[in-house]
Amino acid sequence: MKKLSALVIAGVIGISTTSLFAAEPHPIKTIKAEYGSPVIEKTAVDPLWDNVLPVSFLHAKKGAITEETEFPSVKTMWDENYVYVLAEIDDSEVYKNPDPKKLHESDYLELYFNPLKDRENDKYDDTEFWLKIHADGTFEHHVNAPEGIVAKGFLVEGGYVAQVKVPHELYTASANETIGFDFQISDASAATGVRDTILGWNDTVNSAWKNPSVVGELKFDPPSVPTTIPAAAPIPTTAP
Repeated sequence: MKKLSALVIAGVIGISTTSLFAAEPHPIKTIKAEYGSPVIEKTAVDPLWDNVLPVSFLHAKKGAITEETEFPSVKTMWDENYVYVLAEIDDSEVYKNPDPKKLHESDYLELYFNPLKDRENDKYDDTEFWLKIHADGTFEHHVNAPEGIVAKGFLVEGGYVAQVKVPHELYTASANETIGFDFQISDASAATGVRDTILGWNDTVNSAWKNPSVVGELKFDPPSVPTTIPAAAPIPTTAP
């Protein structure tokens, strides 16, 4: 049986609701993006990611998490120019549907951006967009995606890596600010030709692909303050 990594991203810092007056408001989780500028390469992962904690607490939007589910790593970073996402996914059978009309029935990382956190509209307007990064580097994006995105995907032993950097658009990135954000992992198989499992982070109703109001939030963590070591006191000298 094929195993899929159930992604985890650590650092959940809060849950809120979209409206006090909504009958059943969708939960909104928040994760931190560490400050840093990793290089997004075609066949390698920048060592700068080693000091970043992964995200946690995924749920099955389709299929189920079982005892055989493996947990890989998904991490986020930011700087004044980009949001960065790295997904290292354990998958014993990486599958890409050969039918161009069914490319969505494949293995890939999908990201959702709601930069202005607009939760009044349950449809994509001109400020929201999604991205898909496949294991072989195939990159798909919503028509609203900003120019300048760099996306890479490549196979590794036991799975694949997907990474991307997305320019800030419609907002100014600064410490402690947040944007609407979510992601999911799709796992398909050659035997069925469809996605057997879809794992998500914030969206619990499997509608982020058409409804950006159900995404969570990504908070830009302040840069770390470098530790300074006091200068040693001068050693007094005595005259000969």
